[in-house]
Amino acid sequence: MIFQTAEAPNENIVIPKTIEYEGYTKETTINVDAFLYSDKDVEELGLNGQLKNYFCNDCGSKNIESLNFISHSTSTLQLRYIFEHVLNGIEINDKIVLDIGSRLGSVLYVGYLFSSTKKLIGIELNQFFADLQKEIIQEYNMSDRVEIIQDDIMNHPQLLQTADIIIMNNVFQFFHSLPIQQAIWSFIRVNTKPSTLIITFPDLKEQLGDANCTNIDFDKWVKEIKIKIPYKKSQLTEDEWKDLKLIHLYKVL
Repeated sequence: MIFQTAEAPNENIVIPKTIEYEGYTKETTINVDAFLYSDKDVEELGLNGQLKNYFCNDCGSKNIESLNFISHSTSTLQLRYIFEHVLNGIEINDKIVLDIGSRLGSVLYVGYLFSSTKKLIGIELNQFFADLQKEIIQEYNMSDRVEIIQDDIMNHPQLLQTADIIIMNNVFQFFHSLPIQQAIWSFIRVNTKPSTLIITFPDLKEQLGDANCTNIDFDKWVKEIKIKIPYKKSQLTEDEWKDLKLIHLYKVL
């Protein structure tokens, strides 16, 4: 197995200045794609010496600390959970799914293969990842139901206005400054129509708080739909359980 970083060429990832990521820096953080590498894969890469797990506080000494690992993609377990359980019981045959910040396109591929949804649209700001998704869709003949748009979501209000299900995996926090995050969230708030389902991870209210979106009244915008993890805690690793607990479902009022 060969490790491939989750960063695109020349991509600028910003470490959020929040309590959750306190102590994280560009030098001590590795971006690992959860869709491509499971926790077991990361452990194996570390044991084989292909992926370093520690950094030295002062070069040459034994004063070392564990590196921080971050993923910007949805894991296979999370994808299975979303399409088999979170959306279970919802009639989606005639629905349009919008994945904001589609990156590698994992949500779109799984949605195409394991759901009967009418259309899956991914919008991705990064040209490298958008082109990669288009190549995969072309190669595996998914263009009848999957569409990729390379652009900023703020240039496409109609996507939000027509989407029935919107999926966002911590899509803005690592890629935009706070003022831009606030502008994007306000744009999404204004353009989402009633009854639209929004799936976010982590918690939408938490993301709005981290972005200091004081102008958005959460309780007047959406109502959370409680979802139950269909596994016993003992069936999953601690990290897997935490990954599923991150996923939240909302309905626009």
